[in-house]
Amino acid sequence: MTKRFLSRMSAANIWSYIILVVFITAYAVTMLVEPGFGPNDDFWLLSTLQVGQPAPVHDANFPFYDARETGRFIPLTVQELNIIARLFGTDPFWYFAFNVLQLLVVIVLLVAMLRRVAPNAIVVAVAIVLLMLTPGFVEAWFRMALQERNVFFYLALFLFFYWLDRESAKWWKYALALLSANVALYYKEPVFAAIGAFAGASLLFRWRYSSTMEKLKDAMLILSAVMFVALYIDYAFPHHGPWGHSFNPYPYWLVLTKTVLNYAFFSDPVVVLLVLPLTLWRFYALVATNGREIATIYDSMLFAASGYALVFFALNIYGSYYFVPTYVFATPAVLYFMPRLIMSSGRYWKAASVIAAIVLMVNTLPAGLQMLTYTKYVIINIDKTVDFLVSDMPTRGRNERMNIFLYGVEQGSQAYFILGEFLKYKGLPYEAFDLRSDLAARCSPRCYQVLRPELARRYTVYHEGKLPEVQVGDYLVVSSWSEKDFVMTAAFEKQYKLLFRTNSPLHVPGIDLKSLVKRVIIKRMGDSAKSTGLVVHARVDMDPDYHVYVRTQ
Repeated sequence: MTKRFLSRMSAANIWSYIILVVFITAYAVTMLVEPGFGPNDDFWLLSTLQVGQPAPVHDANFPFYDARETGRFIPLTVQELNIIARLFGTDPFWYFAFNVLQLLVVIVLLVAMLRRVAPNAIVVAVAIVLLMLTPGFVEAWFRMALQERNVFFYLALFLFFYWLDRESAKWWKYALALLSANVALYYKEPVFAAIGAFAGASLLFRWRYSSTMEKLKDAMLILSAVMFVALYIDYAFPHHGPWGHSFNPYPYWLVLTKTVLNYAFFSDPVVVLLVLPLTLWRFYALVATNGREIATIYDSMLFAASGYALVFFALNIYGSYYFVPTYVFATPAVLYFMPRLIMSSGRYWKAASVIAAIVLMVNTLPAGLQMLTYTKYVIINIDKTVDFLVSDMPTRGRNERMNIFLYGVEQGSQAYFILGEFLKYKGLPYEAFDLRSDLAARCSPRCYQVLRPELARRYTVYHEGKLPEVQVGDYLVVSSWSEKDFVMTAAFEKQYKLLFRTNSPLHVPGIDLKSLVKRVIIKRMGDSAKSTGLVVHARVDMDPDYHVYVRTQ
């Protein structure tokens, strides 16, 4: 069978799949090299799963804060790690091995689905490689606790089995599709918009042409999305605090403008420049023809991808990995519609395709390579830095708590608590150190109300009052959390001694166009660029290295 399959393929197609396999293998191996916990949401696991307790559920009893008060309802988040830990142990290698397994399954599903749209293997291979090199996809697979990976995985299963069922109806195909959709719903809230839009578009525009059973299947998916919304409204909405996950201290329209520009011209040009306009175009075409232009499954994909993405515009929040699940639906839909539009008409579609391709080349892919090296190194570097601090503190000969300042990290930032959790995990008691900041919070006191009061009281950095200054004998850590570039001056060199630093020789610096624009803005506007919200993180390059200094005079 394999020989017959290969005999029908051209040499170019065969080489495309060979290169794809080599790329995926290198990608997977890189994920498994020196696996560990990153200085991010991975801290949830250090004082729970890694010490014999179950990975925590995001609910009212979440150990670090009441998850309802942040507007979250994601009960399945990191719960798969409980099963992995029970079966294989708590070595981070096994957690990332599961990520690799998910990656391999996802690639097989993508190839199977994209081959239906684009028989040319070169197109399929290029589409998958480009997707895997976007900063969001890299972050989702190279970090441990990001749920976009699980959402992508289960939505890919959903679409694959739903598509099979549409081609040849079997009860088990739809059952697997329905199950996968419902699992995805409880990993990340915006999934309800994707599932609801997908099934809603199918039900609405195929109403006159679909059977009663097909209508019922779409209705059950819509019901699943509605049930999730009802549970969310009942469970989380009445309890959400004033900070929420969409809180931002800067002017709304400035934030919205930056949000749109970041998605469109940095991390996700395909979604913003192609998928959203395609969805509007198809909606108009379907309504204008009164349903005579029968909706295909690709229309449902467009509506699903747009529904998911629009949630983040409604919340007015940006993250390079937020749109990752949209590509389950967006990739087949774009490969189906765009060649037809480019060949038949439309200057807009040709121009939009060119612009999206340029953005991918000058922004998205360079940022993806930077994110890949950054994410790998930062896991290694935080571990080495914490090990150094734990071993060095006893040599300082001080009876009181040792003070640790984070350079360029404002008062109340969660970064301090994360560092504290790493130090505690490595065996350092809370009584041995204190965390402090000499940089005022831009939105005090709302920035740090999320932590449970008993946890926030442990460290001075979460207390209101006069900001402390770094004193002789205090540590100053330049870290991946720093929000401004570190510049070594003669005065600093005179007052501080370098005790420890990490080295990341293969890290890719910020060579994308966005980094260049950011440098220009900071150079022209100085501190006002940050105070006005035009630039939130004044650190241009994502530097994964850590430096530990001690003040000597």
